[in-house]
Amino acid sequence: MDAFINYVLNSQNLKNRVFVSNPPFPALLIWTNARNVTSITGISVVKQLNSEGYQGIKAEILINIIRHQIRKHVPLLYIEYHPQMEYMIIEKKRYTLNDAANYISSAFNVSIGDSPAKKPNDKEQIKDPFHIWSRDAFDGKLVTKTDIDLLIINENRISALLECKRSKKVPVGKWTPYVNPNEDNDISNYLMAMTFCEYLNTTFYTVHHDVIGQMTMNDTQKIDVFTYKPQNKLPNLDTLNKFASNNNRLITNVSNFVQSL
Repeated sequence: MDAFINYVLNSQNLKNRVFVSNPPFPALLIWTNARNVTSITGISVVKQLNSEGYQGIKAEILINIIRHQIRKHVPLLYIEYHPQMEYMIIEKKRYTLNDAANYISSAFNVSIGDSPAKKPNDKEQIKDPFHIWSRDAFDGKLVTKTDIDLLIINENRISALLECKRSKKVPVGKWTPYVNPNEDNDISNYLMAMTFCEYLNTTFYTVHHDVIGQMTMNDTQKIDVFTYKPQNKLPNLDTLNKFASNNNRLITNVSNFVQSL
C-alpha cells in the first residue's frame, strides 16, 4: 500500500472517516463516455466477493452517502465479482460476465466494443480481476473510467476526494500534475474527478510525495498538495492549467495536511 494512504488510514484524526479504493477490497470507480469526460454517466463500488480485512468505511455506507449527497442523477451500482471471475453480483443479483457487461453498458450508457483500452501509465498497478476484465469488456476508445483513491467523510457527507501520486524522479516542490496535452497525461482523469466533485459539492486534492519502497511515512514528511474547489461550473483545460500551476502548490508536512481534513 502507498505510504501516504497508509498514513491516512492510521491517522487518529481520520479514524472511521476514510474510504480507500484498494482492490480486491472495495474500490470506487466513475465512468463516462470518452467523448465527454465532464459528464459522469455511472458510479460503481466494486469489490471481490468474500474479501476480508478491509480498513475503511464499508462499501454500503459509502453508497448511501453518495446517493444522498450527489446533486445530479447518476446511476450507481454495487458490483461484487467472483475471485476467479466466474460471475458477478450486481445489486444483489447474479449475472454471467457477458450479461454483467451488457447490464453495466446499459446502466452507464457506455459502449461494448473491440477497441483496446488506453495503455496504462503503470501496468504493475493493474492487478485486480475486475479492472482487467472491464478493460477488455468495454470499448477502449469510447469508454473512460477512473478510480478515486481516497474519500474523507465528515458528518455523513464526503468532504474531500484525494488522488495520491508518488515519484522519486521528480521531488516534492518540482512535481506537477500531468495536464500537458502534448505529453502523456491524465487530463481525462482530472476532468472526471473534478466533475464528480462538482456533483458532490466537495473539494478535490492531488497529493504528491517521494516516499518509495516503504509503507510508512513520518509526520514531518514533505508533500505537494494541489487543490480544486467546486466552482458551480464544469472544469476545462484552463481549469487544469490553474490547478497544476505553482501558484496552486502547497508544500507542507503530511501531519499538518491530514489534520486539516
